Amino acid sequence: MEKKMLSAVNCIYIITDRKLEKNYIGSTYGKEGIWGRWKEYAKTGGHGNNVTLQKLYDQDNSYPNNFSWSILETLSISISSYEAIKYRENANSKKV
Repeated sequence: MEKKMLSAVNCIYIITDRKLEKNYIGSTYGKEGIWGRWKEYAKTGGHGNNVTLQKLYDQDNSYPNNFSWSILETLSISISSYEAIKYRENANSKKV
């Protein structure tokens, strides 16, 4: 059931680095929704191919244990990458 629900919407999310007390704002877009993006985080051990997070991971592969993930805003499954990043992700980044 969770996969079905997470695949039905996209989102703006925040990853909180509890060790460094920093936040990373990201967005999902595409036909797999939230499930598709978070699947990448799981497959890569927690960095999701994000350059900043990968540097932390490369220094200490247990580093993702310091992360917590939260959804800030749900988005339509049909939102384009342009709309998600420019209008939603960037707007939320300014709030954090």
